[in-house]
Amino acid sequence: MKKISFILMLLFSLVAMQMQAATTHCFWGYCNSKVSGEFGSKTKAKGAIYIPADIAQLYKGKTISFVKVGLAAMANSVNVFITKDLNGTSITTKKAGMLYNGWNEVKLSSPYTIDGEAFYIGYSYEGDNASMGRSDMYSENGCWADLGDGWKNYATEKEYKALALTIQAKISGENMPKDLWIYSNRDFIVKKGAPCKLPFGIMNMSPV
Repeated sequence: MKKISFILMLLFSLVAMQMQAATTHCFWGYCNSKVSGEFGSKTKAKGAIYIPADIAQLYKGKTISFVKVGLAAMANSVNVFITKDLNGTSITTKKAGMLYNGWNEVKLSSPYTIDGEAFYIGYSYEGDNASMGRSDMYSENGCWADLGDGWKNYATEKEYKALALTIQAKISGENMPKDLWIYSNRDFIVKKGAPCKLPFGIMNMSPV
């Protein structure tokens, strides 16, 4: 247990450190590089990930000019957006048109400068396929979707506990933070007062 505590303390201290000044970029999201399957069964839908204020503060002043969208199948009329309110007006958008299954990098109509406040990154699509891509990773902020009945956080819905959508932001700027995400199995059970195993992984969200 002492070993685990030491590792966690070391990781959290690394998150607070800063790189030497250099313009660079990283791809930030709640997923890895694999599109593992589809989420939902709709041929017309919207999906998004939520970036809370504590994460946005790490990247304050940095810009997002590109968004990577991982699709489970080809989709038509794809529209990528960044917004602070899923039911409000988008801050920046891009009509990407037809995109293919797998990863697609979309350049936004205008860059978004992160101001430290929470925001969403997402896309809408329609076509002949259930195209919304998902990963094998879980985050409570990783799967917001509108499947025709309004926006819901499917990651926290008990009947779904949906895995993270395959959406990543390309964040660019100087003095990029060292940002490490600790994640673990979402469904492990432990017995009170008894030893247990704590399986977890580390994802490097920084450019180093």
